[in-house]
Amino acid sequence: MGSGERKSAGKRPAAPAGLNRDVVLDAALGLLDAVGPDGFTMRALARRLGVYPTSIYWYFPRKNDLLAAVVAHVLRDLAPETDPRDWRPFIAGLFRRYREAMRRHPHVAALTGANLVSNAAVDLALIDGILAALVHAGCPDERLLAAFDVVISSMAGFATMEFAALPGEDQSAWVDDMRAAVAAVDATRHPHLHRLRDRMANRHFMLRWENGTTVPLDAGFDAHVAVVIAGLEAFMHHQES
Repeated sequence: MGSGERKSAGKRPAAPAGLNRDVVLDAALGLLDAVGPDGFTMRALARRLGVYPTSIYWYFPRKNDLLAAVVAHVLRDLAPETDPRDWRPFIAGLFRRYREAMRRHPHVAALTGANLVSNAAVDLALIDGILAALVHAGCPDERLLAAFDVVISSMAGFATMEFAALPGEDQSAWVDDMRAAVAAVDATRHPHLHRLRDRMANRHFMLRWENGTTVPLDAGFDAHVAVVIAGLEAFMHHQES
């Protein structure tokens, strides 16, 4: 809507018939699920809704506003039901809820893990809950914020990698190349990798051609949660020499 319209009307016009914020948000999430961040445009969303792009801007003035709202919608139930005073189950539950949200909407992982637009969707109560869990774990104040950064990066990092998008073009050729590269591992040059090759192929990071939506990395994730919690405990209670 142009400035001339705002001046002449004196107030914002009524929303387009049949359109509201929730309708736009649901359509945006559906489009993101279908085409990923690279294919997501306001024009494509307008076509999906059968409206002009200006109708969407009535609810979300900028694309980043809309993407932040999508992230907030997907992560709306992220906070664990566990009391933060029981900090280990709280942190483990947080990681598992985040991973499940990314499993349902894998393209959102790219936004939350590599795009600071997700900061606009921040849940202040969740942040406070994480800080409370660390305080109850006995984390000294001078290490509290570093530990908080570890929790957030660990929560997002594994799932971002697990649900990373496959190549958009020539996917079949890429899969064939990956299979061939794994099959060609040389026992003399890479003996450990050769020994474990068949167990690793398409089931662990770096040597896979499917993501977690079809081949979940459950064992690796469980190990990740356990190692992060153990590492946090060691970090929080380590005595400087």
